[in-house]
Amino acid sequence: MEGLKSVLVQSPMGHSVPLGQLASLKFVKGPPVIKSEGARPSAWIYVDVTDSDIGGYVARAQKVVDKEVQLAPGYRLIWSGQFEYMQRAASRLRVIVPVTLLIVFLLLFLNFGSLKESVLIMLGLPLASAGGLWLLWTLHYDLSVAVGVGFIALTGVAAETGVVMLLYMKQALRAGQEGDLPDTREGIREAILRGSAARVRPLMMTVCAITFGLLPIMWSHGTGASVMKRIAAPMIGGMVSTTLLTLFVLPVVYSLITRVRREPPEPAAAPATPPAPDTREQPPAPAEQPEGAPAPDTREQPPAPAEQPEEAPAPDTREQPPAPAEQPEEAPAPPEEAPAPPEETELPEEGESH
Repeated sequence: MEGLKSVLVQSPMGHSVPLGQLASLKFVKGPPVIKSEGARPSAWIYVDVTDSDIGGYVARAQKVVDKEVQLAPGYRLIWSGQFEYMQRAASRLRVIVPVTLLIVFLLLFLNFGSLKESVLIMLGLPLASAGGLWLLWTLHYDLSVAVGVGFIALTGVAAETGVVMLLYMKQALRAGQEGDLPDTREGIREAILRGSAARVRPLMMTVCAITFGLLPIMWSHGTGASVMKRIAAPMIGGMVSTTLLTLFVLPVVYSLITRVRREPPEPAAAPATPPAPDTREQPPAPAEQPEGAPAPDTREQPPAPAEQPEEAPAPDTREQPPAPAEQPEEAPAPPEEAPAPPEETELPEEGESH
């Protein structure tokens, strides 16, 4: 410190003046570098997080700082760095991921033309991601932007394998119906088994190529290896669950959907109809007999013989002579002359004899 005070400083007049006469020199604690941001002085505190994810650590740290640290007027705290980048990426993913899934669903619907089959492929994506989550938990990796990128890539591969398996099963089902398989439960089951078995070799080639291609990344230690490991881990673990989903779960669910769609509904039970009332004429009730009268004969009487209809006279089958031809009507006769009045005869007188 004394040596610094004796350092000579040239004045504008050309004189040499010791530094101790111009300033007061002493040791104090302060920032090594003065930085500014937004025209305001700023200071940075670096934190390396190794035992927790960045989002969870920042959430816990913010609670502690807000509770125990009192900032003077004019000061403020900003959580920046990788946490800020993750926040920006999360806000974009909240928009991009739903839009991407909607586009994938529309493409599946245009390809299959069936809502059930499109929903079947989309519902298999969460199950395909279960293997990636399991491997992340095993390796003690926390969620980050790199992990999200790995899950997005896994979703595309899982959808692709599911679509190809579904196409194989549909082709086998169509070929079986046109061939020797009946359109029954056993026939549908056999056709789906044939399509699934034909897909085993291509599926295993795809899974092995992706898995063995990403495994060397898990043993790398160079620059950027930590980020690449978190991208590859969801892919490697997810390919295992995707294989199980495509080979076992998807054929079973598709078989159930196909059976439900093809089986006719059971006919509804017809309501029971009451018996028709007996409209036959009932015999009159017997009159009440006085006491001491003999009981009427209730034995079943033989039915009265049915009345035979009178025999109609047999038709005359003898040959009839031909009917005479009609004679023309005679002209009316002229009117007869009135008869002449009778002549008067004289009666003989009495006493005359004839």
